[in-house]
Amino acid sequence: MVLDPAFDGVLEARTACGAVATAIDCDDVVSGNEVLIFGVSAGQPLYIIVDGYNAAAVGTFTLSINPAETVCNDGLDDNANGLEDCEDPGCLSDASCAPVTAACTAAPALAATQTGDTTASGSNFSSDIAGSFCGFGSGVNDAVYSYTAPGAGLLDLGLTGDTGQGLYVRTDCDDALARISCNNLSVSPDQLYATLLPGQSVWVYVDGSTAGDIGPYTLTSNFIAFTSTEVEPNNGPASANPAAATNTGIITPAESDWYAVTVPGPASILDAETVDTVTAPNLCTSQSADTFITIYAADGTTVLDTDEDGGDGYCSAASATALAAGTYYVRVQGSPSYAFFDQMAYQLDITVTP
Repeated sequence: MVLDPAFDGVLEARTACGAVATAIDCDDVVSGNEVLIFGVSAGQPLYIIVDGYNAAAVGTFTLSINPAETVCNDGLDDNANGLEDCEDPGCLSDASCAPVTAACTAAPALAATQTGDTTASGSNFSSDIAGSFCGFGSGVNDAVYSYTAPGAGLLDLGLTGDTGQGLYVRTDCDDALARISCNNLSVSPDQLYATLLPGQSVWVYVDGSTAGDIGPYTLTSNFIAFTSTEVEPNNGPASANPAAATNTGIITPAESDWYAVTVPGPASILDAETVDTVTAPNLCTSQSADTFITIYAADGTTVLDTDEDGGDGYCSAASATALAAGTYYVRVQGSPSYAFFDQMAYQLDITVTP
């Protein structure tokens, strides 16, 4: 959604109208439009708040929900949603986007080690999605490879080069919103663990943020099998899995996993933390997992604590104290602001202190 105000505006989304703590995304820019792109679950209450930066910031505004890209070859983000021209889903069938389709069709299969050079490769893709920490600029030369997972696991990608190139992965080659994993730390080597399901076909991109992020690179890949202990469906308190001390799972886009934890009381402490796994020691620090943890009371609705990045890297650590005897719930999901539609493996450690 896009806010075009005649004043210094603020755009915010909450799940409870009067509760600031339930904000799931917000945007406040000094000039220009405020843009929100975030994930929601079916049936989830949502309140969109248009506000001013200060008491003097008042006036008329236009709020657009899912606005359309009007021209697909003008080099502009016409609908201000962070997806320019052929990267916008509304342009996928436009004739001017034929080179993107051709690049997808010609994408070579990903090898264990390969070298490339984006100096003259052409620019067909970007992953500059508003609300994402993986901004890859439109108009920057890129390269794309195809890959099919042999089973459930992690595709360990390593990128070495002399420029600020990064990596992202999609399940649909020409759809920017199909991105499930990314890393744009602008360091070399860059590492990304892309979590894949059995037989899942994906596309892997080498791209840059600015025009200077081009040049030779070496891309390595290694598939690591991942064992999940979660049992689906577990997307709510009624279907929550009984929690163990260590739990592993895979969050698919816009999904959450729930665990039921029994505490002895009368003043127990419940700690829940997502951590690096044995097979992926840099899962949290490489941006490959950006989780959000919520601890709920016995009713499954009252929030006791939440956390996004309180753990190692982009992983989470939440805690609830002084708990009476009973069953409580822990929900794990992708970051609502940055990774709600990402697909990620996780390890959830649960500790109960009597």
